[in-house]
Amino acid sequence: MKKCLLLDFDGVISRNSTADIMNATYAFISEYKDINRILFDELFKALVPFPLFESINFFMSSIGLEDKKELLLSKIKTITHDTSEFESLITKWNELGFIIKIYSSSRHYSNGSSPFKSKLPNNLFIQTDLNSKINSNSFRNIASDLGISPENIIYVDDCPMAVCIAKSIGIHAVMLINNVYTINDFNKTLNYNCQCITTLSQLTPLLLANKH
Repeated sequence: MKKCLLLDFDGVISRNSTADIMNATYAFISEYKDINRILFDELFKALVPFPLFESINFFMSSIGLEDKKELLLSKIKTITHDTSEFESLITKWNELGFIIKIYSSSRHYSNGSSPFKSKLPNNLFIQTDLNSKINSNSFRNIASDLGISPENIIYVDDCPMAVCIAKSIGIHAVMLINNVYTINDFNKTLNYNCQCITTLSQLTPLLLANKH
């Protein structure tokens, strides 16, 4: 029976990248607009589950900076990502019999227009369409394309909304708590018992328990 470990990229595989993108976006916008940081952070976190191009279009248009969105995207592209913890664990996880895949709403679009480069192999990434992570069909389609039933997928994301939707179709969903999505976001958004981790290494015991 095939089993899959499905992971988000920004905030999970690259633990600090969600914060880096958020801070870079705020710094960029602040050059043109005076915007409250708390309000900005809440809006940014709400837009994370959606495809990056859609989020940027919506946000920049809503604050009157539509003509600056390509400049913002080019700024975001320069951010570097540390994936060393993931790379140190992937061989062990494969040995436990799990197919490893990455599902990101900002990378590897099916039309080849990914805004980012990654040093990780392309075949790790799910080629996504324009469905957001709060559309349950996004997860149903992934399970169908992989030929794996949802209950045999362990999914890890730092976004509570994405975790909630994945769980709603029977996926074993795990939330990674980081410096953007905190335990407070978890408590506000998820009204059920959800497993939380703070590092990728904490996944290994979970995979060991689910390898059969």
